[in-house]
Amino acid sequence: MVTIKPAVQDDCGEILEMIKELADFEKLSDQVTATVDDLVRLLFKDKAGRALIVRWDGKPAGYCIYFYNLSTFKCKKGIYIEDIFVRPEYRKNGIGVWMLQMVARTAAEENCGRLEWACLDWNTYAKELYSSLGASEQSGWVSFRVDENELPAFGTPKCRCCKENSEKG
Repeated sequence: MVTIKPAVQDDCGEILEMIKELADFEKLSDQVTATVDDLVRLLFKDKAGRALIVRWDGKPAGYCIYFYNLSTFKCKKGIYIEDIFVRPEYRKNGIGVWMLQMVARTAAEENCGRLEWACLDWNTYAKELYSSLGASEQSGWVSFRVDENELPAFGTPKCRCCKENSEKG
């Protein structure tokens, strides 16, 4: 039996295990610093996002974490899927599609302007799946990121004009 439901705090340990599995799959394991307490705080105390968990015969099979963003062009909120993951032994059973559809229904019910997510450029299976479902790959956009360790330096004024304006408050 397969169930999908909104995650609760008690699911955070299992979700964190799957986050680590996703990071390993994406060859990014060295970047995972999250703890169960961090995940509980993020999702249930700060309410910065929402999570779904899928169980197959009671065992955790996958998860999805998403949060709200916005479109100024549409003047509507949107949903961004941060993670969508299905454990290898449960793949090709429709679980990923099911999670995408559930989040899409949420977006439609809440009158969101769009549903977005990203996948690694080498993940051809995922890209083909998303395209087959009707999602369109975005071209012309390049992602940028400033990691938490780089934020202080990034936020420091670099030119004389910025430094002077920063000092004025």
